[in-house]
Amino acid sequence: MPELIEHGQRGFLFESGNVDDLALRLTELVRDAALRGRFSEAAAAVARETLPMERAVATMARLYERMLKA
Repeated sequence: MPELIEHGQRGFLFESGNVDDLALRLTELVRDAALRGRFSEAAAAVARETLPMERAVATMARLYERMLKA
């Protein structure tokens, strides 16, 4: 979800269907506990600062509605 993930800061983004890139990113995460920790801490901080529960629910609802219409 590129709306929530900043590549290399809070997670990894990869092109849909690109199995090789997905495997590379997963391997990197499995091998690097410190990286997993940094991603986790950064994501949690952003969630606490910018995503109050009401806003998060509304955002997810809009996302699901768009996906269902597509």
